[in-house]
Amino acid sequence: MLFPLLVVATVLISNVGAIKAHKKLLLAENRKEGIDHSYLVIFKSHENAVEFRDEHLLTMGIQAKHLYAIGTRFVGYGAVITDKKVLDKILDDRNVQFVEQDQRVKAHNIQHNAPWHLARISDKGKIDNYNKAQYIYQNHGAKDVTAYVIDTGIRCSHEEFEDRCQYGFDATGEGNGDGNGHGTHVAGLIGSKTYGVAKKVSLIAVKVLKANGQGTSTDTVAGINWATKDYLSNGKTASVINMSLSGPKSPGLRAAILASVEKGLAYAVAAGNANSDACDFDPASYGFVVTVGATDLDSTILTRNSDDQVDEIEDGRSQFSNYGKCVKIFAPGGAIQSTWSTNDQAINTISGTSMASPIVAGAMALILQTHPRLSPAKLRKRLIQNSTKGVVRFDCLNPISFDNLLEEEEDTHLMDQQQQLEEENQKTIPEFKATDADEASQWLTGVESVFRKLNYQPLCWPLEASKRFRNESMNLWYEESQTVVHNDWDQFKQRLMEKVRDSVRIQSKSKPSQQPSSQTFECYRQKQQSGSADIREDFQKFSGIEDPEL
Repeated sequence: MLFPLLVVATVLISNVGAIKAHKKLLLAENRKEGIDHSYLVIFKSHENAVEFRDEHLLTMGIQAKHLYAIGTRFVGYGAVITDKKVLDKILDDRNVQFVEQDQRVKAHNIQHNAPWHLARISDKGKIDNYNKAQYIYQNHGAKDVTAYVIDTGIRCSHEEFEDRCQYGFDATGEGNGDGNGHGTHVAGLIGSKTYGVAKKVSLIAVKVLKANGQGTSTDTVAGINWATKDYLSNGKTASVINMSLSGPKSPGLRAAILASVEKGLAYAVAAGNANSDACDFDPASYGFVVTVGATDLDSTILTRNSDDQVDEIEDGRSQFSNYGKCVKIFAPGGAIQSTWSTNDQAINTISGTSMASPIVAGAMALILQTHPRLSPAKLRKRLIQNSTKGVVRFDCLNPISFDNLLEEEEDTHLMDQQQQLEEENQKTIPEFKATDADEASQWLTGVESVFRKLNYQPLCWPLEASKRFRNESMNLWYEESQTVVHNDWDQFKQRLMEKVRDSVRIQSKSKPSQQPSSQTFECYRQKQQSGSADIREDFQKFSGIEDPEL
């Protein structure tokens, strides 16, 4: 059953002025991502919240673009509000919990070539030839499970979907179909007959992103609202939602997904493609969803035998994939072939965590076919239990993947390396030459950027050191750099460098499962010795040194 919530938006009479600060008003942290005069208004949880909202809209004279109601936990609306006085009245309404500025969200993809993802997830061991490997799956193919695809839409007429796809909801105004291709590709990885993980699952298109791959928070929340209502109207049949999109931090989006999860819907979401901490992005940062990072063939390790032939292939984190404690699991995301939207036979090969997420969503659908009453939390737990830990061996920043990384006999060699690096660390600490706040910001940002390039090494900047650098060095910079006067720069630089030294100091551990750390700058040195001149240049540029040894 469909629940059309899209209402024509009306621009209110303009009375534009400076917006006053208000504790209920949440403006976009990144101004470029904020949408002027467009807001998400969320009401306090109450048994009469829907009535409060409707009376509020009538009294204010507002025609909403979207109406939200997931039980009484999440009630609100999205609207264009250009009249400052009306906005002030909304903020003063005692039933309103908060008003969030609308923000842009977008899909992820990076172009590559070559299919291999189904072979990878079909075998827990290492694979020596993806082209000859098989995908082994249950015959039921999740035939009684529904997958909602919150994306750019789906070309449901594609022959790969075998009449198992239907149009559900369009928040964009562009109508059914997929003018981008991203959503069709994602849907194909969940449930197409050739490329899908769950080959008999029912697919429902929830269109919140336009043909250019971009959308808004209000439209995304509208899609979540519709999908949850549709799920409830169908008697809570086993269902999963995939969201291969991300945006800035959004309390409104978080509240909507949490309310949906509490109703029984499980979510797989893309970690993001910024080669950064997934905890900095929504919805990847939420603990109640399955956040998926990507692996690919371009980041693998090739182990060769005595005849110099490839003996086995080990998994590596995709260079673009976000990482960190918010990432629950990894799946293939580089050079993934699937359905495309240009015609009913079209296929395409693209890359991104957007591709990894639907592969996991398909796996979740297979589990739900056998265990349809699993709660989202228990489904996440079972998924993680069924995964293979410690195989993404170069993802040093991810504690789950790093666990049990090395064999016991490698411990002694590892500790010898650490001792050597610690001794060398005393010789070379990059000089901090900033003379003002802007230069300090550039230096710190640049060094972090360089460090992120190092995380493909077996001994690299670990999670704990990463946190110390951000929480100590970066916080020190943010708190002090704007107020420090020129004469205090020497003292400021000295304190900052002490924090940097602390952040990269080796933490000697007896077991690899306890996350042995490597001195960061020497990890860089180790990498550049293998011929990575571009990182050497970046490091010198941002550290302000010209060390002939580097």
